[in-house]
Amino acid sequence: MKKQILITFLSSLALSVGLLCAQGPQALDDSKIQEAPNVKNFKALQKLNDQIVALSKKAQPATVCLISKNGRGSGSGVVVNENGLILTAAHVTADMKEGIIVIFPDGTRKEAKALGADYDRDAAMAQITEEGPYPFIEVGQSKNLKKNQWTIALGHSGGFDPMRKPPVRLGRVLANREFIVSDTAVIGGDSGGPLFDAKGKVIGIHSNIGMSLMENRHVPIEVFHQQWNDLKSGKESGRRFNNAQQNNGPKPDQPVLGIQLADAEGKVRIESVVPESPAQKAGLQTGDLIHQINDTKIESSDALMKLIREMKVGDELTLHYHRGDESKSTKVKLVRFDQLSLSDDDRSPEESPEKKKQQPSSKEDQPKEKIEDLIRELLEKAAKNGGRLEMTPELLQKMGGMEKLMEEIQRQGGMSGILPQGPDAFFSSSLKALAPVAKKNEGSTVIVTRDNQMVALGTVISANGRILTKNTETQDGKISVRIGEKSYQAKVIKRFPAQDLALLKIEANGLKPVRFQPEEPPLGSILTTVGAKNEPLGIGLLSVSGRAMSQVGFIGIRGGQSDKGVLIEQIVPKGAAAEAGLKDQDIITALDGTEVRDPIEFGNLIRGRKAGHKVTIDYLRGDQTGQVTVTLKERAMPDHIRNDPRMKLSHGQLSEKTSGYPDVIQHDIPIAPQLCGSPLLDLGGKCIGINVSRAGRTRTFAIPADEIQRILKTLGAPKKPAVKKTNPSREAIQAIRESLEQIEKRLDELERLPR
Repeated sequence: MKKQILITFLSSLALSVGLLCAQGPQALDDSKIQEAPNVKNFKALQKLNDQIVALSKKAQPATVCLISKNGRGSGSGVVVNENGLILTAAHVTADMKEGIIVIFPDGTRKEAKALGADYDRDAAMAQITEEGPYPFIEVGQSKNLKKNQWTIALGHSGGFDPMRKPPVRLGRVLANREFIVSDTAVIGGDSGGPLFDAKGKVIGIHSNIGMSLMENRHVPIEVFHQQWNDLKSGKESGRRFNNAQQNNGPKPDQPVLGIQLADAEGKVRIESVVPESPAQKAGLQTGDLIHQINDTKIESSDALMKLIREMKVGDELTLHYHRGDESKSTKVKLVRFDQLSLSDDDRSPEESPEKKKQQPSSKEDQPKEKIEDLIRELLEKAAKNGGRLEMTPELLQKMGGMEKLMEEIQRQGGMSGILPQGPDAFFSSSLKALAPVAKKNEGSTVIVTRDNQMVALGTVISANGRILTKNTETQDGKISVRIGEKSYQAKVIKRFPAQDLALLKIEANGLKPVRFQPEEPPLGSILTTVGAKNEPLGIGLLSVSGRAMSQVGFIGIRGGQSDKGVLIEQIVPKGAAAEAGLKDQDIITALDGTEVRDPIEFGNLIRGRKAGHKVTIDYLRGDQTGQVTVTLKERAMPDHIRNDPRMKLSHGQLSEKTSGYPDVIQHDIPIAPQLCGSPLLDLGGKCIGINVSRAGRTRTFAIPADEIQRILKTLGAPKKPAVKKTNPSREAIQAIRESLEQIEKRLDELERLPR
């Protein structure tokens, strides 16, 4: 009789770096939850803007990164009292029993210990063991949340990054059941980070995500209130989100030999051999002592398993072992773990050795319509089953494996694609409230085409036809600009590859250029961008202040405290400091003649310097003093999408260029790549940057206005049309425009005054 070996498809992704969690998407329809009123007007957005800016300033210092001392993962947390009590997610601390390193946004590191955890609800606490006080934020309530209530997320997306603070993101409540479901986008590394209401109180803790931007789930703060004393005292309960338990067993597609192991005095003893496994077929027996695989000496079962995990299914390896007094070797080919779960008697006729050669072996060999229909059927069943997809390993293999299945589900719109959807009146009201911003920039956004196909938007920067747009998308073909119903042939004046911008010129006059605002608005400021029909394309926040993403100087040390200076706790091999001759346990006393005592202060002195910059370091090595010149190397900027292909599946369509910019600001408006090239606007209607890259689930990059003005200066000032001396009208128009700008500025100030 055929055995059904059921597995739960992990359609959501846990948010701690590198971990999967078994929580399926929930339906977003929640008829029981009361709805918040729609956005009333522009003034309501101005009030919200002021609230979020104030919240961001207070919340960022208390949003911390948690790293396990054993190096098995990281996540986020939020400090909720001055003594250093931290709220986080249970799947973050599940692997942190050996201790936690807490990193504050300014780089300060403190040690902490895991307290209690409810693994069924994904709620946990940790406590900083060093005496405070610490920056903290207050907790609120979640039981009376309303649908469409504004929410703000912070967290160390992708892990701690010394080049930026935890990004700030805007969203709203969609449902409030076992989890708060929101469209406040979060990604890997955010797990355990705080979800706030507009009043600045913590209402949830980030837990896991689904395949679409509408599927972000957060632990309600009520879960913590109900178990506060138990969690604080160290009580643990539940299993659902306990990665320490879940990660003990192999995954279905993991490469295996088919043996169970035990350590034995510098070798690895085979405790048992799985019948019909590669190990048995190669002649291995219980009691054999493995001491080498290929050219690698094996001294522990952990080392052997680590080596196997780094290989692929189908790899053939040479295994060296002792049997009694004899030395032997054999070749073994790795297979998938789920292939060991079924014997020949367990296989269906379609999986029998005689039939297997006749069956399609991959998704590409299957009729595409059949696979799509099958996935559709699975999704529909999952929607009725709390979001869980259950299938046999054979079925998963027929679909091409887990990654192929996830790609197909994402292509079909994720789990939300099969749920009832209707008009979104709240979102529409938000965009309608942005109408004053769009009106101030009417005609400033144009469509850019290549061979008559739209590839990007463009931002008008001069009345006589100069337009900035994307560089990558306009490299070849016939480039034109469409304004309304009219199309203009465009000439490329200059390309700026580093910024991924191109300056076009069309034969047109009387265009309306944007007004650049070189001064960056405060973190958390509400932003929008407009399309060619003068329509707001979305609403979001300034998530991360301007920063460099290329040629960033890096000295290559991990600094620690010392009463004499900055202790080099660990030096990066082949890094700048190592090549200059510095070593572990050296103490840095000065940089370029400036005395340094604190690692945070030292890091701030290095930050902002470019790769190739030379710095002079004074140091102590024991009782001896020394001085070296260090040439900074370029910091390797993390690419979290490439580092975690599973997360890539939930990001949607991304731009071709997603990193390497000399200066960018980051926001969370999820615009499609072909809508880049558009102006990024603050609530005053000023252009603070030009969108150049949809770079991830939570991030869109824009080149800031001051950088744009800098690169345009290299061309010289644009030529102004000749003005006849006998016609003073242009001077009068210019004077009127300047007066109007002053009036607009005064009106903005008056609108903010209480009435």
